[in-house]
Amino acid sequence: MTPRQIILSHITAEKALPRGTLIWLFYENADDLISLNEVGDNLERWHQRVGSPEEIQVILDMPDDDSEVWLFSPTKLFSPRVKTPVLTARDRAVARYGVSRVMTAEKVVFLYSGYLLHLYRQAYGFTGPAPEVRVNWSAKHSWGGRSSITISPSSIYPDSDTPRYRYHEYAHIEQRKDIGAFYSINQLDHIKGVVAHELAHFCQRHTGKDNFKFGFPVLPEKDFRTAHGDGWQFLYAFFRT
Repeated sequence: MTPRQIILSHITAEKALPRGTLIWLFYENADDLISLNEVGDNLERWHQRVGSPEEIQVILDMPDDDSEVWLFSPTKLFSPRVKTPVLTARDRAVARYGVSRVMTAEKVVFLYSGYLLHLYRQAYGFTGPAPEVRVNWSAKHSWGGRSSITISPSSIYPDSDTPRYRYHEYAHIEQRKDIGAFYSINQLDHIKGVVAHELAHFCQRHTGKDNFKFGFPVLPEKDFRTAHGDGWQFLYAFFRT
């Protein structure tokens, strides 16, 4: 990095600078302000060349006729500011549960969704597309669409010390034995429930005759257009059982 880039890495971490800001250096007993052109390509060598002053002033000359002075110890300016890495939701899950548990949850999402779709193809001659399967630890909810399903394990592996043992469902199906709420101390059972739920949403959008081997749908006559209607409930029950 150039001296300008190193200096900016320290300053812009604290404030934004307007375009066109000029940077000058000064130290005690210097004859005048020093431009970065005089410094050259290495701040440490320049510092030794001018007698190793204990403190360096960085003067910011901004386009709006404003100026600021920042004081630095020389050693701080010899290398760029180290950015603190931003932890993602997945990073936090790994820190809390361990990488093995997180990776297992992700594998279950991909493997189980593929397994359920395979069963659906065998049972009903479905020849339609497979969804793009995604895992998003930062999302609050999972969802299933026409081309993909997105599973959010964070709703099952909460960022707290209290694990969730009850798998919740919508109120109008909560009490049903086949697709309702259930209890399990194995969080992977909850993952499977979410996968089944969202895969049913994907499949309800592909019930036209062109998506089936025999040229006509073999599914029962139900309402597959309503998000959580009886058609979706039929598909969900198939995947849950």
